[in-house]
Amino acid sequence: MISSLGFSQGIATKFASEEIKALPAVEETSKADLIKAKKPNTKLFRDTAYYYDFDTTTFATSGWTITNNNQNNAVWDNTGVFTPGQFSGGTPLIASTTASNGFMVLNGDLVNTPIPPTGVITMDTWFESDTIWISGPNATTPIDPNTVWVTYQQRQRYCCSQANQLVIEVSTDQTNWTAFDAIEATPVNTTLPTTSTDVNVTSAVCGNSYMFARFRSTGNSHYYWMIDDFAVIEGPEHDLVLSQEYMQFNFDNYALNPFYNQIPLAVFPALPFSAAITNNGAGLETGVDLEVDVVHTLDTAGNPGNGNVYSTVAAIDSLAEICDTNNTSAAAVLTPTPRFVPQVLGSFRVDYNAAYDSSAAEQIPADNSSSTFFNISDSVYARDDGGLSGGVGAHSYVSGGTPGGTAAGDRMAMLYVFEPNNLVTNQTTQTVPTSISYFVNTDTRNIGVEIVPKVWAFNEDSATIAQAITAEVASSFIPYVVQAADTNTILTLGLDAGSALTNGLDSGQYIVGWEVTSIAGGTTFEVYNDASTTALQPNVTCFVDFGHAPGWGWVDVNPAIRLNVDSLAFLITDVKDLDVDLETKFYVGPNPNNGIFEVRIQTNLATSYNLNVRNMLGQSIYNDLVGVNGQKIVNMDLSGVEKGVYFVTLENENGRLVEKIIIK
Repeated sequence: MISSLGFSQGIATKFASEEIKALPAVEETSKADLIKAKKPNTKLFRDTAYYYDFDTTTFATSGWTITNNNQNNAVWDNTGVFTPGQFSGGTPLIASTTASNGFMVLNGDLVNTPIPPTGVITMDTWFESDTIWISGPNATTPIDPNTVWVTYQQRQRYCCSQANQLVIEVSTDQTNWTAFDAIEATPVNTTLPTTSTDVNVTSAVCGNSYMFARFRSTGNSHYYWMIDDFAVIEGPEHDLVLSQEYMQFNFDNYALNPFYNQIPLAVFPALPFSAAITNNGAGLETGVDLEVDVVHTLDTAGNPGNGNVYSTVAAIDSLAEICDTNNTSAAAVLTPTPRFVPQVLGSFRVDYNAAYDSSAAEQIPADNSSSTFFNISDSVYARDDGGLSGGVGAHSYVSGGTPGGTAAGDRMAMLYVFEPNNLVTNQTTQTVPTSISYFVNTDTRNIGVEIVPKVWAFNEDSATIAQAITAEVASSFIPYVVQAADTNTILTLGLDAGSALTNGLDSGQYIVGWEVTSIAGGTTFEVYNDASTTALQPNVTCFVDFGHAPGWGWVDVNPAIRLNVDSLAFLITDVKDLDVDLETKFYVGPNPNNGIFEVRIQTNLATSYNLNVRNMLGQSIYNDLVGVNGQKIVNMDLSGVEKGVYFVTLENENGRLVEKIIIK
């Protein structure tokens, strides 16, 4: 996993210059599932070595100083008020313990209201402490310098990229600074309401009797960052921390591996689980391991599932405390074989737990376990989890454009990865894209826009994103005009053109989305964004191309675009008389259907097959002899039969292919 993570970061770095920055959005109330839970109050463990509340009456003599490297008015301020800018109207003050006597604020939104003629002003500013004594005779309340934490209260929202830095930095010489993330995995343009944040800064101190701290903001522009009630405290003795929990879909082949909330059973890989475990305490922990349980919670009808269906353990053995330079204090692990392969459809929960064999109690048990969720479907690929809000489209990234309007030719797409199916005797299946579902938002500017659903092949090994998007493999012959009834609903558009419809999708990477072909009736097309899962997705997995200025780039969002698939079965048989291989490909769809569907047969040699449709009792309801030389499409109308499961069979003396369909 360490190698995989490093490669992923390298891919993101390679394409970093091709990231497209979003324009600021109007302030919205964040969803509950975006709010990071308040961490435990570590003041209960040990004493407080230092505390300051940023009182406006004492700040000038407190030893804290403010630096602005850009020499503009985008600078930290010690104040007791907050004046909203153009994109943060209605934002309340930080709800900190001592907000009434003052706090620190960086009000980038106000600085950029209105946007200056010379362009958006970005930040490069910090505020810094004087000497903070940790141990020794100068410390008011000495703590162990080998387990140092800081705690502070903050409220923030930042723009316009996760590459921007909002960090707390710690140093022992005011020259070499160690940065610790302060964003807390909050997505871009999303509110982090007032929260108490604890950070283990031991790695920057390690035995030193004093330290310096500063809060730095670099690169971001709009919105705000408020800080109050800063303290240096002693950390716990025993605390394992679980992080980076992940299901390694397609982990063997690609650096860019999207997280799927829903994936079809037929193409589900043998799945390993991974996580990182860190010793956040002051003592050596032995017998450390990652425990993983998979629980089938619900079937497709919503009934209780089968319970625990898989358990595994990945051993780490021991983790030293952070300041032990001769031993490791953190490790990333991948669960061993046999890996998880689901046998049924439905909803699943994955429980992760970091454990050790010490008899001493874990002091912060909340941070050494977690759960993630996913669904196994019969036909749906989905990266979103249904936690939808706002909207995103190509227009979101057009600087200076009209609100929501760009041009014909705009394209947006999401990365999906496909692996080959297992070979069963001489029959195999390939994934066929049948349609794309878009969760269209409520914006009435969508109405009248003409779009085409599309799937493109993608190759992450390319030098640029434009070169990585290699070919269009599926689309629709006829563009679709968005109707009023399509807003605030799921719009599913069928795919009926392209090589993937006849040959299936080879193992590889693909991007799935749409192209705007006309905005004559409206001004934009956008879908809901799933901000809650954006943090789970790797960078460089969502792409935008502009019709007015063609050129693909990547963006840091997770739009609700789902791919619906089916299976194309094919048979390879040896034709002895000709001493060549006869290859037959067989597709039945759409599936499910209302009794009207097509059977598509493709062969490389002239041959004939008996085409049969049978019900669950084995009774034949359709039978025909079909001759094929190249491609043959048989349009079926079984709308008069009872609803249920049927089997479509293609057979001759060389072999037999079967596809199951559902008539609703």
